[in-house]
Amino acid sequence: MLLGCTNRHGDSTSLDEFVLEFYYLTTVVQSFGSVFNNIVPELKYFDTITDRALSRIKCKTTTQLLFQEELRDNLTVSVMSFVPTLDDDGKPITCRAENPNVTSLYLETSWTISVVYPPVVKLRLGSSLAAGDIKEGDDVYFECHVRANPPARKLSWLHDDRQLAHNATARVFHSNQSLVLQKVTRHSSGRYACSALNAEGETVSNELHFRVKYAPSCRSGGVSVVGAARGESVVIVCEVDADPPAAVFKWKFNNSGETLDVAADRYTSNGSASSLKYTPVADLDYGTLSCAASNEVGTQLAPCVFQMVAAGTD
Repeated sequence: MLLGCTNRHGDSTSLDEFVLEFYYLTTVVQSFGSVFNNIVPELKYFDTITDRALSRIKCKTTTQLLFQEELRDNLTVSVMSFVPTLDDDGKPITCRAENPNVTSLYLETSWTISVVYPPVVKLRLGSSLAAGDIKEGDDVYFECHVRANPPARKLSWLHDDRQLAHNATARVFHSNQSLVLQKVTRHSSGRYACSALNAEGETVSNELHFRVKYAPSCRSGGVSVVGAARGESVVIVCEVDADPPAAVFKWKFNNSGETLDVAADRYTSNGSASSLKYTPVADLDYGTLSCAASNEVGTQLAPCVFQMVAAGTD
């Protein structure tokens, strides 16, 4: 705007002219695109800056951005694009418009972006548990940590690649993002995983493998009958299941009159089996033989039993 000032003093007159410029606060207008992390997304927003004077735009964000500016008489259009990661979810983007002639006047606006992505899932064993020190009868729990946007709508548990359903009778419990196994048995050993599902997809966690240690138990149930004639030698094999393997075997003989320990030099043991060579020579040598094993977990509760009977001769 051109202004003039006239000064008269007596017969003298002077005229001064000057230009007065007005600067206005800018206006910021925003528009958003969409963000989809799993399909190589692109976020765009457009900022329209209007002012009588040329304005400068500063855009700041927490990630590296590529943006372009188009300057006209009183209009600036800024296009910004970037490929977000899930770490950008919930982060702010700030755009600030300033007038270079009046730096104290500016407008600033921020947006919080939402990045959608499939679940990120991690499985952990309960913090108070050690995978290598779980025994039959212990309680075991897993924690499934899920990060997802939108939130996961379904959480599943897997045991050796098979769905593991909530089953109070089997003492299997699902609770929020935890799996609880009460009084585990040797059959609880194996590989465990969890999976989470949302609108962007389904993700299976890492696998955790644990074994349940247990004391020895007889591999063959019931009483085994062994026939032998007087003076005939037979080899009786006692087999057990144990984890870790059995360390010690003990044999006993009972003929209804008394129970006697069998001398260790009369049998051999190797891992999960022990062999006894037995030769009855009198009526009192017929009766019940039993063997029991032990390992670091404990001693076999029910021994393996062999009933020695007299066999007929031809």
